[in-house]
Amino acid sequence: MKKKDFTLIELIEVLILLAVIVVLTTPTIFTWIEKARINAFKSDVESLIQAIDLKKDDSSAFNPVIVTENNISDVLDKPNDHYYNVEVMVDKDASIHILVEGRNKWEGLTACGTSGKVIVGGPEECGLFNVTY
Repeated sequence: MKKKDFTLIELIEVLILLAVIVVLTTPTIFTWIEKARINAFKSDVESLIQAIDLKKDDSSAFNPVIVTENNISDVLDKPNDHYYNVEVMVDKDASIHILVEGRNKWEGLTACGTSGKVIVGGPEECGLFNVTY
């Protein structure tokens, strides 16, 4: 009985087919990864807003504006190693507005918003900081 082996042409065809699959799917996979990263950053910022709201509800003397990237761990018991800049503002209706610029795992991401709506994007998307205070 004769044993049938793969020919060189068949092996090259399989390698070419695999290369085409990788080329076609890689951009999609990286897009999914980036969307997941953005959504995780958004959740992180929403968590910061909730922590500020809870602290404000617990203590009438607490001023949310004092929260910065340097004191998040002390004031809110949240790690601060992923924030380059944190600005908290309170408008005339006592709504908390936050602007967060990420670093390390959030490098290149900026988020802004309130407890009802957080936007992840660049400074141009954060037009809400033109609100009268």
